[in-house]
Amino acid sequence: MLVLEHEGSLGDDRLLSLADWSPEERERMARFRHQGAKTSWCLSRRLLRDALSDLEGIPDANRRLELGEYGKPFIRGCAIRFNWSHANGCLALALAADREIGIDIEGAGHPRGDYLGIARSLFGDQEREWIEQEPGEASWERFLSLFVQKEAWLKATGRGLSQPLVEAPAGLALPPAQSTGRMLLEVGRRSRYFLAVDASIGEGGEIGQFQIDNLPFVE
Repeated sequence: MLVLEHEGSLGDDRLLSLADWSPEERERMARFRHQGAKTSWCLSRRLLRDALSDLEGIPDANRRLELGEYGKPFIRGCAIRFNWSHANGCLALALAADREIGIDIEGAGHPRGDYLGIARSLFGDQEREWIEQEPGEASWERFLSLFVQKEAWLKATGRGLSQPLVEAPAGLALPPAQSTGRMLLEVGRRSRYFLAVDASIGEGGEIGQFQIDNLPFVE
């Protein structure tokens, strides 16, 4: 698993220097209306290219990407499964051999939006009660710890939010926490983020320890 903190928006000259982009990729980059989204897109593909080149000897991973039925990217014939997630100023890439994997990262910070309303609508009774046991920021962090776990599991299934959020499993825990095939962490050197990774889908025996690499800040 790779975690990369970066400036929220990098300039086009910097982004173009990250890789030998194909004409199709350059066209895609030009269509982004928000520089932050373009930055995340470019950095995620640079990370994937480098990782799969090292692990599988695939130098042109970006150009072999296909999308599953619900939009999850994969490379046909490649034993490595992967998934991305990004929050403002941070990108995470998870990779696993011969099994599906999902990852989600969200900025911690201060409470945002009507998170209690989301919990009451989309979480289970026990989860809602656990969140509401604590006030203020403590309540927000409990919500966030559940949300990233659920998102990571949904992404691991390959179906994402086509499944109800209430069906996604999550442990009642704050980071750091780990169970078979699942990990919940707090990461970030310049800002705080909650991150969950899930490789529990399917069969195939015990999952080993997750390896986490924090990459140098990109600016």
